[in-house]
Amino acid sequence: KVAGWQFKGMDDHLNAINSTWESFLCQAGGTLTSPDFKTSTQNTEAGRTAMEYMKSFYTEKISPVGTSALNGFISGDVAMFPFFQSVIANV
Repeated sequence: KVAGWQFKGMDDHLNAINSTWESFLCQAGGTLTSPDFKTSTQNTEAGRTAMEYMKSFYTEKISPVGTSALNGFISGDVAMFPFFQSVIANV
């Protein structure tokens, strides 16, 4: 059995929320801060939409909880994970 997707978090083994969520937030029409950079705008409709979308990967069992994205990809247990320049040497 191969997982379809895995989030690569700050702690890969815990699948911490990471910059992938920011991409989902922007896709939903949100931003991280107000235009003057003084107020967080993450707790908005776009932020909640992004969080629900990210959560759906776990509730629909597309992304297994606790699986290492990088190691799972290398072993063939994970089909895809978000790729950042910092992991290129490992892949």
